Amino acid sequence: MLNIVEENLHCHHLLFIHDVVTSKYNVEQDTFEVVETGLVYRNVRLNGVLVSRKQHKEEEYLWLDDGTAVIKVRLLPPLFKRKAYEKLASSVSVTIVGKLKKRDKEIMVDCLGFQVHEQGIDELYHLLKVIQERPKQKKEKLSGMFHSLSSEPSPKRLDYVPSPIRDHPPGFIWSPTHTVATSTPLRASVMRQRQESEEEEDEFEFSDLGDIDLIALEANAIKQNQARNE
Repeated sequence: MLNIVEENLHCHHLLFIHDVVTSKYNVEQDTFEVVETGLVYRNVRLNGVLVSRKQHKEEEYLWLDDGTAVIKVRLLPPLFKRKAYEKLASSVSVTIVGKLKKRDKEIMVDCLGFQVHEQGIDELYHLLKVIQERPKQKKEKLSGMFHSLSSEPSPKRLDYVPSPIRDHPPGFIWSPTHTVATSTPLRASVMRQRQESEEEEDEFEFSDLGDIDLIALEANAIKQNQARNE
């Protein structure tokens, strides 16, 4: 039974050309690794526009461009007998399957088969499939990090009106009722009173309003008001 890594080496992976030409090459295992996703592979399925072709002895070389990068593809004589070979021309969309090789510090593809597309929809389909099958990058989560409401800024006040002199109003406004942002929680502590405070008289020279009979004071004021009106 094949494990995941070994199975990847036998599959033809849908990739962007940029992923291929920037891959890391492992000489000992004869494998390639995509830098951004970490995929280890040998075989690819690429699509691109044919931008150039060159005959060299019994071989022919094609250069494909998918908008991310350009890659060199080698065609062997057995592929010359295919009917699709006659359709190879500049600016046509071509999908190739093959095995990666690194020669003279250049990553190229030994083509095992190809297909010429006469409609642009095939190029778009390949692009969407690459995006769909591309491994999702997960954000690294740090363990042991303390997080609390104290580390979150307060939201905007509803009555906040941006000033004309501010082109970019701040995203958060600190309010007096909100704890200052910190990674360390603030513990409520009671301040111990060292000595008793002496009562001080107010500006009206009353030290304690509790001794005044407010009801009697009000009744006396009403009686004086009635006497004036008589």
